[in-house]
Amino acid sequence: MLKHKIACVATFVLWMSAHAGTQPTAPTGAGTVVHGGSGKGHWRTYDVEDGLASGSVFSITQDRDGNLWFGTFGGASRFDGQTWTTFTIKDGLANNGVQAIIQDRDGNFWFGTRGGGVSRFDGQTWTTFTTEDGLAHNSVRSGLQDRDGNLWFGTRGGGVSCFDGKNWTTFTTKDGLVGNSVMGITQDQRGNIWFATYSGVSRFDGKTWTTFTTQDGLASSLLWSAFTDREGYLWFGTGNGITRFRQPAPSPPPVFVQDVVADRRYEGVAGLNLPAPLSLVSFEFGSQSFNTRPEAYVARD
Repeated sequence: MLKHKIACVATFVLWMSAHAGTQPTAPTGAGTVVHGGSGKGHWRTYDVEDGLASGSVFSITQDRDGNLWFGTFGGASRFDGQTWTTFTIKDGLANNGVQAIIQDRDGNFWFGTRGGGVSRFDGQTWTTFTTEDGLAHNSVRSGLQDRDGNLWFGTRGGGVSCFDGKNWTTFTTKDGLVGNSVMGITQDQRGNIWFATYSGVSRFDGKTWTTFTTQDGLASSLLWSAFTDREGYLWFGTGNGITRFRQPAPSPPPVFVQDVVADRRYEGVAGLNLPAPLSLVSFEFGSQSFNTRPEAYVARD
């Protein structure tokens, strides 16, 4: 009988060890409902009493299965419509302050944290990346996976880091980024990456950086977020309202013929009669565009 009790206790201890670190779950509470008036719907609020990790929520995303994820000061909470599940440092999260959440094309979740770097969760294993691995700064405020599969992480004070799955590349004001605190990242329909910073907006096409500030029409150069809608409009949340931007249709700049090389070089001519026959005629031309303010344009090799 004693041996049987000891065996039962040992089995229970092994079961507890195998399930250590299991995420706490809680059935959803009813929430708090506030009616918005006739024809205006109603508001429903969820807080820690309903199962949310913390009352301070900084980011929201929906995964491919329809679950909602909330980044809070108390960890990351997942809500499936019925149950709340919270992930914290006890489970492998780098820091409980979760400021950005993205799901990549492979289904992995990336959590940008407040001081702990970036944590990747594949559903089973947690992996954390910090400045020691190549991340620009351990306080991560925004994230995006671009159409090529690269992951971009905007930091507070360190610029933006791009991770291609193997290597980290960091861009700062020295490279052309308008500000090193990157609060929002979005990609437009043309493939350009846009960065919302505390100092304005930067657009990066892979080679050149273009800056937009209040001089160009932004409501404020202090920005908090960026988003591209399905119609191609860019939306920027600023310290003075929301700015919507529609990019002009791309048009080639005018081209000017500068020199003609035939039997000899002809420079700066408006019209030209050439002797015949000639085996080769070449034209040297140039082009310029004033669509971008010169001080807002930075080329990168």
